[in-house]
Amino acid sequence: MVNRMRIVEEVDDRDGLSRAGLLEFEEKRLGLPNYCTPLTKSPQINGLELRLIAYTLTKGHTGSFVLRTHDFDRILHDGISSMDQTTLDGRYQFQAFRTFFKKDLFILDQSSESLLYHKYFERLRTSPRTPTEARVFADEQKTLIDAGNLDERKKAQMYDRFWERLSGDGRHLARFLGQSFDFSNETFADIVLPFTILIDSRTTFEIAQVINRLWKAQCELNGKRSVAYLLMKKSVLRNPNLVADIIRYLKNLKVDVIVIKVKNLDLTSARDVQPRELYTEILQALAEIKRKNNQILTIALESGDQFFPNAARAFDIVSRSIHGNDQESESTGGADIPVYGGALELDEMINLPFSYWEQEFARVNRMPCPHDYCHEHIVTLNRNLYPDIQWNIDRRVHNMLIMDEWLKQIADAIRGKQADLIPLKLHNSQIRILEELIPRRI
Repeated sequence: MVNRMRIVEEVDDRDGLSRAGLLEFEEKRLGLPNYCTPLTKSPQINGLELRLIAYTLTKGHTGSFVLRTHDFDRILHDGISSMDQTTLDGRYQFQAFRTFFKKDLFILDQSSESLLYHKYFERLRTSPRTPTEARVFADEQKTLIDAGNLDERKKAQMYDRFWERLSGDGRHLARFLGQSFDFSNETFADIVLPFTILIDSRTTFEIAQVINRLWKAQCELNGKRSVAYLLMKKSVLRNPNLVADIIRYLKNLKVDVIVIKVKNLDLTSARDVQPRELYTEILQALAEIKRKNNQILTIALESGDQFFPNAARAFDIVSRSIHGNDQESESTGGADIPVYGGALELDEMINLPFSYWEQEFARVNRMPCPHDYCHEHIVTLNRNLYPDIQWNIDRRVHNMLIMDEWLKQIADAIRGKQADLIPLKLHNSQIRILEELIPRRI
């Protein structure tokens, strides 16, 4: 039997915006729009521990998380295995984790783009959930790296050949996806994304469509909600014909969940006129799709500074890194750089450097934000008294609370039929250029 999923909308006429409401997924209940926390783990920072800290502090719009498949065993596996253990007096030994896992929607990202980053090769090679062909690919690349014989051009060529081999034989591709589904099905994820190709051309888009069709069959066969996933390079947003094809494809989909990730998406540059226009067209198409079928769930991953307009315009669930930066390269994703990282500001809507928070703390003698957690835990920003590791924990909790607050503001504006407050919020911020993504009257 397929997972039970129902979306309850609180407001019928939303002025073309996203929706305020409730997602019911089996026994889980999520306020919409919803912040999806990416769970990652570095030597210093465990995203799961931070999510558990923030669990009781949010205002009803943080109730989902996304995890890369190759991170499952090192972040979630042990917690799931032990969450039903009880103490001698009958209480659950790991109650906080159990409550979190039973209530939060779990989205598993196969993260096929990890094949393009050296820093993930070891995880791909050692994870028991990596499909065989992908593990072989990571092994080959690791060998070339160790020999000093792999530059960016060669890496991209090998990635292209990897997908050419897979997609050249439909049965081979089906077996590959079947194996990746079987491996991911052991994780207890609610929504599983396919291991898919990074779209940068009409050819790669055609391969992505085949993958989505095969993945839909896997989902339906195994009682999962069907998913269509488009993983795209930002360069797609400079190709009007390709975007038009993508929009036609989206409008003809017959699935339960639509997921979009644009790698390293940043539309805040004044030069990005065409990408903003084409991205707005995608948002408009998704809004129309949801008006025609209000039971389609839409998810945006790695939203970056587009987090707020994504949630306001078209997406029910929106992810953004808890350190505030979704720009990925070989040098990101590990240790915190810089040591004292920045934090999101509620009204400016950007990641502001530690120096800003130092100055503001000195002026008002407390962390200048509305969070009790920050006021209680951040009692000084003196670098001699406040170690960087503690700041990098506290600022992540702060960021989660900020994003939860932004989504509450969107929901309140929709419920109160005050749609103009949403673009006005952007207009008064440091990312006012993204106001273009949300016309004042739609």
